[in-house]
Amino acid sequence: MKDSPQDVYAKHLPYDYGYPLRGPEPMSGLPETYQDDGLQIGDVGIVDKNGQFDVLFNICKGSDNCLHDRRGVPENFQPTREGEVNHRDNAIPPGPIYSHGMTQILNPTEHCVDYQFHSSGRAGAILILPHGATSAELLSPEQFRKVAMKNALDWYEFAKKCYDDPHLDRSLYLITGFYKAPFWSLGSFNEHKDDTGTIEARRDDANPNVYLLKFSFYADWRCCRGDAGQSVNQTVFIVGFKITFNSWLPDPVVLSVKETETTWSKLVRLLKACFHRLYHFSGGYGQYAAMDVEHRPELSQPFHPSDIINRFLLSKNPNFKVAITHDNQWMDMMKGGLTDEDLLHEDRLETFLAPRYTISVDSGSENTTVFLQGKTRGAAEAVSSVVDPCDSSPGFEFSPPPTPPLDNPWIVITRIRAQHIHSGFKRMPVGFYVLVQTDGDQRRTQNKSVRLNDSSIEWEDVILLPSKASGEVRFTVYASFELEPMLGNGEVLYTSEAPVEELVSGTYLVLFSPGELGTAAPPSLLITLGRRYSNPAVVSSGDDSNQLDSEESSVIIRETNLGQEALLRYYNEYRREELENAVQHFECARRDCPLTHRFRAVVLVNLAKAMFISYRANPIGTNLNESIQLYRQALNLRGPGHPDRAATLLQLAQALLFCCETKDYAEPVAREIYELISQSQEFSQYSHESQAANLVLETLERCSVVYHGHFVGLDKFVRQLEDSTRVPPDGYFDIPQRLTNLSTMLWIRYQQRRNLSDLNRSLDLNERALQLLPACDPNRLPVLKTRSTALWELFEMDGDLSHLTALIVLDEEALRLIPDGHPERSYWVNNYKGHLAEMLECFGNAAVEAREYEEAIAQYFRAVTVLQSAHS
Repeated sequence: MKDSPQDVYAKHLPYDYGYPLRGPEPMSGLPETYQDDGLQIGDVGIVDKNGQFDVLFNICKGSDNCLHDRRGVPENFQPTREGEVNHRDNAIPPGPIYSHGMTQILNPTEHCVDYQFHSSGRAGAILILPHGATSAELLSPEQFRKVAMKNALDWYEFAKKCYDDPHLDRSLYLITGFYKAPFWSLGSFNEHKDDTGTIEARRDDANPNVYLLKFSFYADWRCCRGDAGQSVNQTVFIVGFKITFNSWLPDPVVLSVKETETTWSKLVRLLKACFHRLYHFSGGYGQYAAMDVEHRPELSQPFHPSDIINRFLLSKNPNFKVAITHDNQWMDMMKGGLTDEDLLHEDRLETFLAPRYTISVDSGSENTTVFLQGKTRGAAEAVSSVVDPCDSSPGFEFSPPPTPPLDNPWIVITRIRAQHIHSGFKRMPVGFYVLVQTDGDQRRTQNKSVRLNDSSIEWEDVILLPSKASGEVRFTVYASFELEPMLGNGEVLYTSEAPVEELVSGTYLVLFSPGELGTAAPPSLLITLGRRYSNPAVVSSGDDSNQLDSEESSVIIRETNLGQEALLRYYNEYRREELENAVQHFECARRDCPLTHRFRAVVLVNLAKAMFISYRANPIGTNLNESIQLYRQALNLRGPGHPDRAATLLQLAQALLFCCETKDYAEPVAREIYELISQSQEFSQYSHESQAANLVLETLERCSVVYHGHFVGLDKFVRQLEDSTRVPPDGYFDIPQRLTNLSTMLWIRYQQRRNLSDLNRSLDLNERALQLLPACDPNRLPVLKTRSTALWELFEMDGDLSHLTALIVLDEEALRLIPDGHPERSYWVNNYKGHLAEMLECFGNAAVEAREYEEAIAQYFRAVTVLQSAHS
């Protein structure tokens, strides 16, 4: 049967904030005062197939509250204290939230279109919040769980009476937090015929607070129709406890799943088997009879991950009556790599549960309840059940892997899936691979390209682990900077070790430390293992295409690895001698690489990149034109269809763009950049190259506006740049450039209109960009320059000496970044002297006032010393 609108919307919208509701507005049957505020913490109810939350009662309100006038309250009802709540005003920033299979087009092709998206999947969802959303969340929901465990069956009986259904086939929801917005527009689609399509959003002429959506294919969409100034009562996401009762779970679940079915259709089959009442109900809290899933009633319970987890918990023991799971628990596992497909396989679900939770049981009352208890820090990694002493039922635990019949099987890695692998702040990768090392032996997977919206990377390489391995197995994730052929090792992103005795058949989860990337979700590898008892010679040992026999190639590889290592050390410490070493090693590799060698293009690109970075750090002694020429030679070697042509096109465009940023804007150079980027067929959708290409065009347009002074369409360009800052993932290396582009255009708009908010926003964006850039990174220089101009403007307006002090500190930082002979050094030296002279003038005749500015006094004496030495 067809999925309900809420099924599709909830399945495909990202779960970053909680469980999404397709019907954010309060139900019309609620009291008027309740409708004004919308859903509240403590509400108990269900989510219907249209995505609206039907409130039955609230556990924090008395039985005489107006909410309870219509339906009353459950038996034995006693209100509970709400507890401390965390409120946030800007919990979700304004803008769109959309499926992984969609990409925002930063330069909409249609007139009057505010947002445009490209979809590459047959299903997806989108939510646009013009004014963002506020949030409220219970800081400690544990008390609510205890109340639910004690009263769950009374609540269930009450719900059956409310819906006049003695065999209610729904779980209950207890809200502990929510996200609310005054306005919204949302849509979803499922199984549209074409693989690709477009989605457009424009502001409604009658109400600019909402967006009207237009799909190039059939889709379901709706928007808020409220007026400006309305209450913030539209609930777009909820978090809370899902309470499931064993009385409507079928036993056993019969699934006849065909191989051609998609993951989602399998999930729907599972949910339909779990959540529908059977034709022959046995009564009481007993189990339902077996059912044929080919003949089933309509699904009335929308998809929810907690329902599947609760079914898994209830299946552990037939005496359990209730299972309770909080949304934060499955959201935590999904951030760690859990997918919808993993929910279908108990062994995979256990793999994600085991490191985080124990299964706990409360049987102190008639409601024998099973739930997940978070592991405390330092707890043993092995998962054991916390069995209630009052429970006389048999104990249970996560099943250990089966013992093989032979004593010494070969352990084989059959699949590796990486989750949340980020490229870092330094360089743009074109691929990733995993190196597996044990007992002096090493094997690696294929080098795989990825797209920005890919939530995971999967390798199906078969890697054999030695049968007599002992100690630790090391897993290392590398970023590569070319796809074919790959030269050298690339850059190490993450490394972790696992005891070899834990690598047995089944799955094993490797969690990495986020390190400097600081990602919200920890990077991970899900390893699928098998056992081989046959001749191990037939087992593949991974991709060894990188191994070369000739002495000539060995020299090229050695020099390339030395150059990459020097470049990485430069990025870590920003010592210019490391940059010089990198250039020398890459130059040696080029010198030893024949013109017809298969690695010739890789060698040229490596040298061009190092020379380009060196020029940006210090233009003296480095020729930017030589770097550009090397990129052009490499591009000629990587013709149309070459897997690395797109990256080379982009690198050449970036080098040319730097000419427009630092030298006079030249129309021929700009045209060449447009021609390079216009080869859009070379940039696959959602790739790192595609995103970087959009950033090149934005930066080029920014340079054009500044150079020509063309301010027509300035507001639209600012909105485009605002959207651009929200496109990349958190921590992505190009965010500082996006912030700088927006900051510069806000400064330009301030100069045109003198709106102080633009000036303040420009400074805020400058500060954010500087926070993301390392202290010694030369890329801080253009950010400091824009910030210096804006701070001087503020000082001239209000005479606040704190601005002047900040300017002097900023000048000193810039001079530390710039070596002697740098073309911009004289600019910063003159700035520094001018600001010090201004400080001297301000304090020369105001000794009494100077006492109020201790830092300014120090600057005063420094100014005297500097100016005296300048005149001597």
